[in-house]
Amino acid sequence: MRGRPEPFYRTSKKCWYVQFGKQQIRLGKTKREAYEEYDKLLADRHTLTPAVPVVLVLAQFLQWAQKRRSQKTYDWYQMHLQSFTKHVGKRLKVSALQPKHITAWIDHSHTRSSDSTRHGAIRAVQRAFNWAVKEGHLSRNPIANAEKPSPTKREVVITEKEFQGMLKMATDQAEKDLLTVLWETGCRPQEIRIVAAKHFDEPQQRWVFETSNSKGKKVQRVVYLTDAALGITKRLAAQYPEGPIFRNREGQPWNKNSIRCRFRKFRKLGIEGLCATAIRHSFTTHALARGVDSVTLASPLGHSDVTTLSRHYAHLIKRPDHMQKTIRLARGQDALPPGSQSSANPPA
Repeated sequence: MRGRPEPFYRTSKKCWYVQFGKQQIRLGKTKREAYEEYDKLLADRHTLTPAVPVVLVLAQFLQWAQKRRSQKTYDWYQMHLQSFTKHVGKRLKVSALQPKHITAWIDHSHTRSSDSTRHGAIRAVQRAFNWAVKEGHLSRNPIANAEKPSPTKREVVITEKEFQGMLKMATDQAEKDLLTVLWETGCRPQEIRIVAAKHFDEPQQRWVFETSNSKGKKVQRVVYLTDAALGITKRLAAQYPEGPIFRNREGQPWNKNSIRCRFRKFRKLGIEGLCATAIRHSFTTHALARGVDSVTLASPLGHSDVTTLSRHYAHLIKRPDHMQKTIRLARGQDALPPGSQSSANPPA
């Protein structure tokens, strides 16, 4: 078969192997044994069975994800699946895979990781086997019941005073523009990195992304602009008619690493867990605390429904001031009790 990978002998290992993509699979010590195993692999390659190595399921899932998911999502899967493969080896069969293999991998390779990272790592491996089940390759996911730690909720909330402190520490106008628009719109950091003049709908005061550039690639993403964000967008769109409009002082588009590096200096403010995403979280928290209902807020944030808001911002129910305001609004009363003073940015 033209283009088919052929078994080869590795003298150093005294064993036969075959390479599928970036994965080398051990076949056997003798040529006859190797080709018998090779024939089984070829027969099962497109109809995965419990008899094939775990690595083959993961490799085929990555091929599927590379064609159908964003590069960022693919890279995330690849990172975790390669780590799991390195730990369990390339000979472990699907039929032998058990939740204990997941537990051992996490305990060995993620000793210093947060619960959120551990949760994501396990979910990535489970996703590969869920895919194999949905595609009809396997009848069951052998690690479906592997226990995952609960992801840590991001509860960093930046106050107005803290944000003004960040602006004062900004070293150039490009950095101030970046911070201001993140704060004013609650957009995702990846959206501010890719927005271009072609996305700017000035009459409607918004950015409109193609569905292919929207998270999930199902619904067109729209970011609405305040007066401050609108002024900055107009200036930068005129300055950079082609390509991303938010750029650093060298005129290079911001990327994930350059934004992360800039945020390191803000640690001097003593805000634990501060990052670009924390600004979006703060925008949402303040909006909900001011009484913006979650159904309305979900749209400008780019959520298809309100479940994300209810899941990640449930900590607001722990705030007596917010709940008191809510019950008064529900009864058509003034949101503030007599003698209280309003606050533009309620404390977190």
